[in-house]
Parts: sequence; structure tokens; C-alpha cells
Amino acid sequence: MWGWGCGEPERRSHCATNLVFGGAPGSGQRFLHGGGRQLDDVDVALAKRQQNHAPRMPHHNRGPGALHMRKDTFHRPMRGLRAIDESAQVLVQFHKSIRNGLARVKCKAPCFEHLCRCADLMPQAGIARALQPGIDREHPHGVRFYGLRGAGCSRTLSGRTRKIKGTVMTTTAPESQLTHSPLHEWHVQHGARMVDFVGWALPICYDWPETFGGGGGIIEEHKQVRASGGVFDVSHMGRIDVKGRHARRLLERMVSRRISDMTEGQCRYALVLNERGGVRDDVLVYRFDDSEFMVVCNGANREKILAHTDAIKAQGTANGALDACKIHDKTRDTAMVAVQGPKVMDLIAKVSSEVPTLKRYRFVEKNMLIMKLLVSRTGYTGENGVEVILPAKVVSMAMKMLLKDAGPDTNAIVKPCGLGARDTLRLEAGMPLYGHELDEDTDALASGLNFAITLDKDQDERGEDAIGLAALRSIQQAGGPKQHLVGLILEGKRTARQGMAVRAGDKTIGRITSGCLSPTLGQSIAMAYVDVAHATPNETVQVDFGRDRTIEATTTALPFYKST
Repeated sequence: MWGWGCGEPERRSHCATNLVFGGAPGSGQRFLHGGGRQLDDVDVALAKRQQNHAPRMPHHNRGPGALHMRKDTFHRPMRGLRAIDESAQVLVQFHKSIRNGLARVKCKAPCFEHLCRCADLMPQAGIARALQPGIDREHPHGVRFYGLRGAGCSRTLSGRTRKIKGTVMTTTAPESQLTHSPLHEWHVQHGARMVDFVGWALPICYDWPETFGGGGGIIEEHKQVRASGGVFDVSHMGRIDVKGRHARRLLERMVSRRISDMTEGQCRYALVLNERGGVRDDVLVYRFDDSEFMVVCNGANREKILAHTDAIKAQGTANGALDACKIHDKTRDTAMVAVQGPKVMDLIAKVSSEVPTLKRYRFVEKNMLIMKLLVSRTGYTGENGVEVILPAKVVSMAMKMLLKDAGPDTNAIVKPCGLGARDTLRLEAGMPLYGHELDEDTDALASGLNFAITLDKDQDERGEDAIGLAALRSIQQAGGPKQHLVGLILEGKRTARQGMAVRAGDKTIGRITSGCLSPTLGQSIAMAYVDVAHATPNETVQVDFGRDRTIEATTTALPFYKST
């Protein structure tokens, strides 16, 4: 695992790269300080050199036998990609010995802004927020950034193409403080490269073992899902039961879409809004019967949605209406996996005749051996497939059954895939992600998710007005949202990043929300909010990469990719 440090081109950099190791003095062991994982083949000479600098470590990094190194390479004028190339080479030499550790880069925010503009450093399947620093207001340097080695890919640096073994994601906590999914050991056994994702230790990608024929990485996993099938651990997603008399009424008040006309065994995509019409989260609502539902929400928003649900219940209870509702968070007691790809249903048909006949956004409960499964025809990749919720204690056994066709001499129909491929897949499919396309400050109408918004849901006999719909009706009556979400196809291979300005001539007309180099299309794609006047397809706009550098892009309807 590794990262980069850089400075601004006009002046000498104040950045320093700090690779921090630890271990009990005289023990002969070398551990990542704070991570508690033993490192392989740490160079003794390098360790001795670092040890001389141990007294200079900040107080929060000190520990028994802590080792610290500061590379002078980063104390020189930085000149664009050439300097970053040199800096990358310094860290590349360490990746073999610290492949299970962290390379910490500390520098000031302007340096990160400059680094984020250097898109050529990103993997071809780069994640939009990959190079954004994690802000730690208590940290003496103000910013902490953690790089993670990921899928191999070729990038051109300073006119030369070389193998860069890295994708980058931000993380802020040592693994010992992260929540492990029920499949954690399974991931490790199958070559997963783990990251901190909203407080959970989850795989960003895999080095597939020989049982899957070797290979792996974000791009290969992405193509595996598009061509055949992949399985994702999405156990971090919140799973909340809402039961009891008037459970339906509580959810009518909570979500943007009508609940009263749902049938048993149906799941429905909807939005949870704030009073201004912004999006608290996007969710799936499962209906078992009129008094039993389940809400699946984003992992980062689970606590927020639980608190919001409790607040709606408390308000209704004061009026004597919702006191019988019971809310139960079963996220930690269950696991959730997504199996996605064009050949997935053929695989499932070998063990079930019912699941392949389910319509989209329908679910069924199945008993299989000692397992009770909830299987839904849903997903977040744009491909056919299912999502399965099952007891945490039996998920490892279920995975062995699912992947029993794997072998060194077979082309497995389904292979394990990580969050990196899931992000590029959903972006190609034009699916919004909370924190990028959806947030509390952008009204829901601008997102184009009109199918998930029932503005008149209070008009029928069993109707209940949802929080936030009044604000959306006001926006619609005033002429609609000022901006719309569109797709962009950029010239060249540079990756647009979240927050970059979109321009039409000298005027700023919008902002990038997500971007990547599409492995399927071979083009740089992005989603962006732009002014309504420029939101029609085939408009020519410019994406501002900073430092007077812009790249032309063409607006297009979403999605970029649709399965056949």
C-alpha cells in the first residue's frame, strides 16, 4: 500500500511522506503502527535508518519501537507529472514489503488540490473521491491522507507507460477499530485488499487465488461482471425492520414514494427527504404485509436513518397514531451479498426454479438446508442479478455453495468483486450515489429520479404526505429545479473528479459529481449537475481541471451503458 505526496509547482513543497512502522524493541518483528499487522520482508537497513528519526514523530504516532522515515524527495520544487512520477517511484519500491500496511501522506490541502488535478496518476477505473483527503481537525497537520494499493493498471507518466500497482481510497481508522462483515475471513482467504469504508473493513478489489484462475483488480472485476458474474459483500448496507400496526403509515410519512399500493413480496426504490426537499438517503422498501416492512439504506447513513425513523415514530406516538410500531436494526445479525451479471440467473436456476422467474423489484423468502434467505431481484450494477440477505452465521457456507463451480481449470461463472468495480459499474449504469449525486442540499427533482417521487401521494384514500414533498411541490410550481443531472463524455482519458466546475465558455454552469474511465466503453465518463439550459443531450461544455486546463465534454442522456 502506498500513496503520493506533492507540492505546488511554483514553490518548494512543505509535504513529507511518513511511512510509520512499529514493533516491540528487540522482538525482530515489524508492525504497522496503529494497524497491528505484521509486515513481510521489511528491509533491515531501511528500518535502522527510520529508527534514527523516531524522536521526531508527533505524539499521536509514538509507540513502542515506533519507526519513522521522512523522504527528502518531497522537499524539492514539484513540477507537475514529472515530479509526481519521481515521488511515485520512491514509494513503488516499498510496495512489496508493506503490501498489507499503510503509507501515510501528510500535507496541506492546496497540495492535495494540485495532486487531484493530475488525473494521469489515477487507475483507469479511478473512483471519483479517491484522492480527496480525509480531514482530521485534531491532527496537527490538519490533513491526513491514506493511500491503498489496489488493482494494477497502466498509466502514462512523463511520457512513459509503466505498471502502477495502485488505486487510492481514503481511510481514517486502523483495522482494529473497523466493523468486520460476517465474510471478513472469507475475503482475506480469497485475496481481498481491504479498506475502511464508512467504518467497515471491506474489499476494494481482489488478487484472485488460483481457484479462480488468478488475476483480479478493479478493471478485471468490472469486466467479469459485465461478461459473466460477480459477487459483492454489501453487508454494510443498513437493514431495518419496521413492524406493527401503522407501520405502513410511518413509512408513508418517511419516504417519497407511495407505499399503500405495494403488494406482498414487492420492493420499491424511494428517497428519504428532509424538509427542504433534499435527500437524506435513497432506500429500498420491502413489503411483507401491511404491518411488516424492511428498509435497506446506505451504510454511511444507517444511524441517521434510524434516528429519523425514531423521530417520526415519536411524533406520531404523541398524536396516538404510531405507538404500536417497532423498529429493529438487524444489520449486525445478518449479511447481504449481491450476485450480479448476465450469467447469474443460469447459475441460480440450478438450485431454484422460483428465483429466476421473479420480476424486477420482487423478492421471495427461501428455506435452503438450515438457511432462511431473502432473495430480491435488485442490484446496483446495471446487470441482471439478485441481492441476498441471510443470517450472518451461515453466510460463509452459502458462499461456498454459490462458488462451487470455481476451479483452477474452469472459467468460474461468478468471482468475488470489490467496491471499486461496484462504483465503476454503477456509474456506467447512471445510478446515483449518496454523497455524490444525492445530498441534503440538492433538491430531489434535480436528480431526475422522478419515478421515485410521488408528489400527490396524500391525495388517495390511504394517502399520507411525506416529509419534504411540500418543498418539492413548491419547487415544481416555481418552474422546476434550476439544474439537472446529466451524463458527460469527456475527450481523452483524463478522469473528472467530484467538485470540478463545468463551464460553457466563461460561465460556470455546473459541477461534477462522479467520474471514471469506463472499462466497458473505453471513454472518460462523468455525471454532473448543470444549468437546465445546458442539460439537453449533445451540448458541448468544458470541464475545468484547474490551472487554466480544461477538457471538452459532450452532454448525454443517462445511463451510459444498458445491458441487453
